[in-house]
Amino acid sequence: MWKHPSIKLIFAGLASLTAFLAYLPSLNNGFVAWDDHVYVYENMMIRSLDQPFIKWVSTAIVAGNWHPLTMISLAIDYRLWGLDPMGYHLTNIVFHSLNTFLVFLLVYRLFKLRLGSSEVAVASVVVSLLFGLHPIHVESVSWISERKDVLYAFFYVLSIISYVKYAGGSRYLYAVSIFFFSLALLSKPMAVTLPVVLMILDYYPLCRFKRLRDSLIEKAPYFILSIIFATVCLYAQQHSSAMAPLDQYPIQGRISVPVSALGFYLYKLILPLKLVSFYPLPEEAEYFNTMFFVALISVATITICSLLLLKKNRFYISVWLYFIVTLSPVIGIIQVGNQSAADRYMYLAAIGPFLLAGAGAAILYRWLSSNMSKTLLMIAICSILLFLTSKTISQQSVWKDTISLWSNVIEESPYRKRLSAYYYRGLAYDKAGDSTKALSDLSEAIALKPKYVDAYKSRGIVFADLQQFDKAMADFNMAIFLAPTDSDAYLSRGNVYLYLAVTERAADDFRKSIDLNPKNAKAYFNLGLAYAKLNDSAKSTECFQRAAHLGLSEAMPYLNK
Repeated sequence: MWKHPSIKLIFAGLASLTAFLAYLPSLNNGFVAWDDHVYVYENMMIRSLDQPFIKWVSTAIVAGNWHPLTMISLAIDYRLWGLDPMGYHLTNIVFHSLNTFLVFLLVYRLFKLRLGSSEVAVASVVVSLLFGLHPIHVESVSWISERKDVLYAFFYVLSIISYVKYAGGSRYLYAVSIFFFSLALLSKPMAVTLPVVLMILDYYPLCRFKRLRDSLIEKAPYFILSIIFATVCLYAQQHSSAMAPLDQYPIQGRISVPVSALGFYLYKLILPLKLVSFYPLPEEAEYFNTMFFVALISVATITICSLLLLKKNRFYISVWLYFIVTLSPVIGIIQVGNQSAADRYMYLAAIGPFLLAGAGAAILYRWLSSNMSKTLLMIAICSILLFLTSKTISQQSVWKDTISLWSNVIEESPYRKRLSAYYYRGLAYDKAGDSTKALSDLSEAIALKPKYVDAYKSRGIVFADLQQFDKAMADFNMAIFLAPTDSDAYLSRGNVYLYLAVTERAADDFRKSIDLNPKNAKAYFNLGLAYAKLNDSAKSTECFQRAAHLGLSEAMPYLNK
């Protein structure tokens, strides 16, 4: 039956449709104030598909990333949907469904090389449904800013499929594979792992890996593209100060976190409970932490077993290497951001363990002799998939809005690890107009970290909005004491002085803010207001001109007076 191409496509389509239906609840979600504002609803550049946009997108670094194809896709969404988040969510869901379809086709082609017809069917269905329905993928699909995940994965898998067909004799598909790889890199730099993945596939199951030199020559165009895009990515991360320096995050942490991360991801795949949007870095290297030793033993055991089984079967080492390689850019050796792990990093890496699960299901199906036992196996598989689907559906509500997002982190994380969640939820409450809850969360963040400069600044702003100026000044003074080079702290304190008509002190703080950050347009504007109150019209006009030159539109009316 499976020899007929249409049957294969029907089952791939059913897996894709199942994934699509499972993610429909995301259509009710909105934007979240965690990168969505940078990518979409405060990004004026995506609101037109004209020549200035093309010029901007070719060099723009957005949230520490250079991914022009992702930004083009968001600009197309804006053209279609405006600022209706439902349309952006729909696009993410469609790409995830297409990826599920492609994963089925890829797995079918790979397993067909080593398994019989019925086993291939079982393995392909299991792997594609695990990919489509596992809750660890919710972050990649339900978070609009992770468009880059579903988009790069689409082209990444297409590139692999094209390469596998090329290896099977379709020579022209070599260029097609490189083309899709280029599109994957333009969507998300994490695609740089593809050349090594192709070498792993050559080793097994394609079994065409003869000499390392020959393989490297064949993969040369892929590696050249990877090096170029990796260089651009590193520049983008450094340009946006997203990469942690050694003095902030020392080498011992960079050794311990990768081991912990690999163990963590395996655990979350097997038991996807307490999934949250933010897993913070440990305060210090976790060499003597129980979870670190469990992860170390697990990783070492899997590696040793894969090597011991190498002569008998290359499958296990290939799957394990794929898992490690696809995660290698984000497991902490080069630390970007302040998270130790993230569900979204598993979007393609999870296919490795899913392949193992699919192969196991196929082998069990072959070993079971009676129809009853095979039926029970199918019931067990369906039960697992239903459990995963229920978790996926419930997890989507986490991304409903910003408050839900950070409330989930607070509810599911250990107390000491809720620090950032309290801070960000406090900002969300403030934006929603709930000052009482905002102050409560920001104070909780300060209690967890008494030197949390950003929390003092944000709480000071809330106090100032409530006209509790003594408390606001106390917070701004503390922020300046803890971070004497923080331009925004001086700006905020100067705003209070300006409101209280202590104009000279306000001007001093604005000047200090400008000294620390000469591109602080708001500080120039407020200094212009201070000079106006001091009846120095020349300096006032000069400051308004500088603010306008730096792009602050609210300064323009003051230039026309």
